[in-house]
Amino acid sequence: MGQLSRTNAIKQPLSSFPEWTSTHGIPQVGRSRKLYCMGFWAIITLIAAALLIWQTVLLILQYYHYDVSVQIELKFEQRAFPAVTVCNLNPYRKSVVYNFPKVKRLMDTYEYTMKSISCGADPTCYMATNATLEQYRTMYGFQGIYDTAALQTRAKNILGLEIAGYNITDAVDKIGDFIQGCSFNTQDCDMTNDWETYIDPKMGSCFAFNTNATHMAQRAGPIYGLRVVLKTNISEFLATSDAAGMRVIVYDQGEKPFPDIFGYNVQTGSSSSIGVTFVDMSRLAEPYGQCTDDKPDNYLYDLAYSTEGCQRSIYQQEMIDNCNCYDPSYPIPAGSNATVCVIPDDFACWARLTNLSSSDNSCTQPCNEGVYEVTVSSAKWPSGSVTQVGNCIEGEYDESCLTVFKVFF
Repeated sequence: MGQLSRTNAIKQPLSSFPEWTSTHGIPQVGRSRKLYCMGFWAIITLIAAALLIWQTVLLILQYYHYDVSVQIELKFEQRAFPAVTVCNLNPYRKSVVYNFPKVKRLMDTYEYTMKSISCGADPTCYMATNATLEQYRTMYGFQGIYDTAALQTRAKNILGLEIAGYNITDAVDKIGDFIQGCSFNTQDCDMTNDWETYIDPKMGSCFAFNTNATHMAQRAGPIYGLRVVLKTNISEFLATSDAAGMRVIVYDQGEKPFPDIFGYNVQTGSSSSIGVTFVDMSRLAEPYGQCTDDKPDNYLYDLAYSTEGCQRSIYQQEMIDNCNCYDPSYPIPAGSNATVCVIPDDFACWARLTNLSSSDNSCTQPCNEGVYEVTVSSAKWPSGSVTQVGNCIEGEYDESCLTVFKVFF
């Protein structure tokens, strides 16, 4: 009797469930008197339930994908004029650095190897072998390189090692020789306060304008921006400097510039107009994306975090850890007692790390970044209708005053 009572207690709610449930299919199953009708409604109900579960799973998966959308907001407001750095594409003066024995050895070996590559492609060419330069060619790792661009890149990288330790004060450009004229917002520049000079190991002297954000962008257009006249001396170019011109990079004041990697080349004999638009970028961190504003350990630079700065910091630390020396092309970490890498003692280890093609994935993009989008155009300069430009008089343009550039919003 007790067993029957328990069975009825279970059966009664189940039999009455189709009468009071708010779902559509189950009441139809309960009302059906024919078996095939009951089966039909049961199948329809199961299909609907399966579709509901499927849609629910899709929504959950979509949520955990953490999809993001890009929101663009256009603003018209006064802001600081960007920082502008300009460097000569020829880092050091030939007449000075060729007096440095290590640099002269490298340049002679480079030119010898370039001639050897060119002669090797011409069956009618004969070139006498220089036993001493062949030894240096092996020491520098030039053997086995048959592409002139690859050879030039290798020689430029090695130049940083060979010139380390020399006094390069007289080998780099001085601001008075390099910048022949400067104006901002139709007014003459203050060459003492508006410009800063620093040495980049790969670019030589670089000159930075408005790093303290003292100048504001008053109006749009080239007349109200920065206008600079520059000169270079092609006769002082190193063998590895095959392009005559200047490197210009436009960036935010809180960012560390890397002119050897980023920027735009301004050719000689031209007037280049560089129009800029400021983009303030904000990215979402985990779980929506991968970005950070936190500097890793042994970060080499004082200004805000950047992906390039992170990669250089990790490279330098790996150089110290693996080779017990540091690459003079980059700063040495604070507190490190490592000595500079020298040739030939540290060259094999240095070359192995420098030529690694893999990158460290821990260097992500910054979450907050100010980017200047740049549009560059150029025209022949000077036109010949003027008699004096900067500190150059008529007839001297080809030898000294070689280029002008303008930066503006």
